[in-house]
Order: sequence, then structure tokens, then C-alpha cells
Amino acid sequence: MGMFDYIKCEAKLPLNEELNNLPIDWSDVSFQTKDLENCLLDYTISKSGKLIENIKKYEHVYFSKEEIKEKKLKPWDFVKESKLISDTSETINFHGKITFGEILDFSEDEDIWVDFEAYFIYGKLDRIDLLKVEKYKSRKKAQKNFFEKIKEEEKTLTHKIKKMVRKLGWNQVWKSISCAFYKISGFFSHLASYINRYLIF
Repeated sequence: MGMFDYIKCEAKLPLNEELNNLPIDWSDVSFQTKDLENCLLDYTISKSGKLIENIKKYEHVYFSKEEIKEKKLKPWDFVKESKLISDTSETINFHGKITFGEILDFSEDEDIWVDFEAYFIYGKLDRIDLLKVEKYKSRKKAQKNFFEKIKEEEKTLTHKIKKMVRKLGWNQVWKSISCAFYKISGFFSHLASYINRYLIF
């Protein structure tokens, strides 16, 4: 998918009846767009029709090498603390088209993907069009079913054997199996000797 930017729209969106009936505050939805910088920046289309970049600057405190080793942190967990030091905005003199969209909860069984196109003429919003509305099977439901399936699989004997094999390694597993068969064969050998010596007349 690649990088993208976030954009909120305070200007009135051209919603169809189906979208209008959804319990969504559309001005608070963070849409995604690939028509700007594609650096995970934050933008807003204001009520007055301006494109505004929301610029937040943070001061970061990083974990030391000793702390990273001691806490066994992942390579990406290097920021100990972040502090917001400035929150400003800048009006962008954008000329052209911005396509933005997002996937949203529609019902228990379905999600809905919505795409809009905003047209700007030298920094001023001209119009917004509803480009696409598509429904898909619910991501949350699919994810829930996926994890339930994994839990069921974890209860099976096959999964437990595979887990043991992964944990011990194939060499150790085969060594354990051969030792077990060696002990079983020794047991039957002793049993045969005992039967021959004491039970067969």
C-alpha cells in the first residue's frame, strides 16, 4: 500500500442517503490520501474551504543502550517518552484534486469503503464529489472468526505435536522417539526372556 497522509474534512461532504443515516461524525473521520506528501502528515479541509496542514512537533527522550538490553526491547521501541512542544497550522495553496477515503463500520456483518474527491482552485475548495461507495465483509467479524479458528486449532493433538516439535527441534524429537522405542523393545525382550524361563514348561 505504501505511505499516505491523513486528512479530515470539516466542509460539508456530499453524502448519499445510506451514508447520511450512519451514526458517524464525518468531520472527525481521519481519511487517507495519497495525493499530498505521503509522509503520514495531518491535513484538514476547513469549513471555509482551505487546505490546512496541522504541524505538531515533539521532543523525544530515547532509551539508552543499557535500558534496551535490560528491558529486551524491540528495535522499534526506542522512544522512552514524547512531549508535544508545538502545535501549529499552515494554509496550503493547493491547486488540483485530492482523493481521500476510508473503510468504516456499516453493520455487524459489513464494512463500507467511501472515497471522495476534493477539487481545489489555487488554494480554495471548489467542490467535493462522492466518488465510490463499496461494501465488504466486516473486518472485525473476520478477525474474530480468524482468532476463534486459531484457538480451536490450538486444542487439537496435531497442533500440540507441532508445537512440541518446534520447541524441541526435529533432532531432539527423533532422539526422544528412538529412545522410547529402544526402551519398549528392551521391555519386550525382558518379558520374552521371563516367559521362556519361568512360564513355558
